[in-house]
Amino acid sequence: MNRRAIIALHHKAGTVWMMSTFKGISGALKLPIVRLQEIKDKIKPAQVPVPGIVLDAHSKWFNKPRLVAPLPEDRVLHLVRDPRDIVISSMHYHRSSDESWLHVPRKEFGGVTYQQKINSIADERSRLLFEMDHTAGNVVRNMHDWKYDRSDCFECKYEELILDTDMTLFTQIARHLGFNDAELEICRKQFWRYSLFGQQSKRKKHIRSGASEQWREVFDRSLGEAFLERFGNVLVKMGYEKDDSWLGTLKARPGQAPTSIAKPNDEPKRTQPPEAKPEPKSPVTEQKAASKPAQKPKLEAKPAPGVPVAEQKTTSKPAQNPKADAKPALRTSLAKNGAKEESPPVPPPVPVPLAREADPAVRHGAVLLAYARTGSNNLTMLLNSHPDFFFHGEIFSPRKIMNFKDQEKIEQDLEVDLKRLRKEDPLQFVRLAFASPKGDFVRRGFKLFNDHSTAALRFIISQPEIKLIVLRRSNLLATFSSGRIARETGAWKSTSAASADGMEKLEFKKKKFMGYRDKVRKRLGKIDRLIGERPNVFRIEYDTINDEAVQANLVAFLGGRSGIKLGSKLSKQNAGRIIDRFSNSEQVRAYLDHIGKPEWAELG
Repeated sequence: MNRRAIIALHHKAGTVWMMSTFKGISGALKLPIVRLQEIKDKIKPAQVPVPGIVLDAHSKWFNKPRLVAPLPEDRVLHLVRDPRDIVISSMHYHRSSDESWLHVPRKEFGGVTYQQKINSIADERSRLLFEMDHTAGNVVRNMHDWKYDRSDCFECKYEELILDTDMTLFTQIARHLGFNDAELEICRKQFWRYSLFGQQSKRKKHIRSGASEQWREVFDRSLGEAFLERFGNVLVKMGYEKDDSWLGTLKARPGQAPTSIAKPNDEPKRTQPPEAKPEPKSPVTEQKAASKPAQKPKLEAKPAPGVPVAEQKTTSKPAQNPKADAKPALRTSLAKNGAKEESPPVPPPVPVPLAREADPAVRHGAVLLAYARTGSNNLTMLLNSHPDFFFHGEIFSPRKIMNFKDQEKIEQDLEVDLKRLRKEDPLQFVRLAFASPKGDFVRRGFKLFNDHSTAALRFIISQPEIKLIVLRRSNLLATFSSGRIARETGAWKSTSAASADGMEKLEFKKKKFMGYRDKVRKRLGKIDRLIGERPNVFRIEYDTINDEAVQANLVAFLGGRSGIKLGSKLSKQNAGRIIDRFSNSEQVRAYLDHIGKPEWAELG
């Protein structure tokens, strides 16, 4: 390939599928790849490599010519999905996803998060209307606004791609993007690897259904009319319908009166969505409302999934206790609607500002940001098997400096107590870690857990040349139980596969787990917001650590030589189902069903 391939996507329209596919292609063909997460990503054309792959997660950047000088040889894939199914898929996904933006307190929702807000809505129909007026509605309007007459663009429907089992359509796409005959087989292999009908069918972690035309079973006529009223001719423009006759195929809602519908040439409404029925208010909420003049609600830009959320500007007002104000109203609303129990919101921290001048002592540094039981030992060992890298262990562990290579020699040569230096000058301690051990390493680094050193964390984030690897494990029940087992057995890592069957089973205590869950979410949310839009961040999930394509991308991110197989002597501890670690497994399963995380009972 000798050009830029731009992959323009939309939320809940095969985004994870395509991003995984083209990341795999990038790793296999050693092509540079850039991910544009939001329209505010200020990336200049010169920073987008040629040849290379650009992932535009929300189809905004390349739909705005003023933001980039397009090159004549650029080729674009634009993937869309039936907007009605996007509304349905978004509603279900946003109720249970762990994506960080869903757990950030929102001013327009009275201080509760997006997920808390949608889960406080009692019935499915109202939740679908909520999505039409918020995130899913923004996605539909973005799809409507796309320029569909681009000569450089291959327009593709998700519904056609999920049926492409012989990969004929994807081969056409790959050829359009500029991949040559020698590269096509690699492209097809990655497409199959991440497709619902290929190897991904065994995993399906991010996918609830993926089926097409779900709207036929979910929408009644009133929902159809509400959709048409908001989005006008979007279905006709995108080629999903010829006119509005599809409304006639929907069942009428019991007691529904005839209502007017939008004409096929109507544009999507850009005005404030219809006012929702007021929710029951607590005395605190009513008292606050009476003390402030009525304000017209205003539309605000919605955050992009999966990315840190920027701070929202607030007007100046007397200092208040956000917990005292938000918590009573939240409890009243959730109690009345029988929604999931959630923690009260806390004000988010401001992202760490980047240093104006880089610290030369850290320019070749890297840090693995993780927390306990996320596979950090395994990932560290894998990285250390590459001759271009060396990673120390948890050198900021509160108990002691763990696995700092050549610690004794450094202390003797420099006549310094490293533990005392870590306490008195953590930044100099970081610089020493990046300078050792001696050798021809491209990158040196260490592990830093989310509860270790705030001073070190802020310094590391402020230095944009330090490569950050952010490791997460979405199954919090797995990390919770694994941590308890490790504490009871004293085995924090193992070189042989072991099951939890032989040990005494754990007793699940809901309150204790909730405290752990809230603590982890709070810390991870804080770290994400401190990182903000910082460059040089590589995010990796626990269940992809041993994926060779992911490893190849990580090696490339760190600047190491390609083609070197990584290896680790460590084996997974406590193999088997998570639910089998507990003596009261039925109670655990009931709780997981209650919070919408039944998959946490299995592997994780």
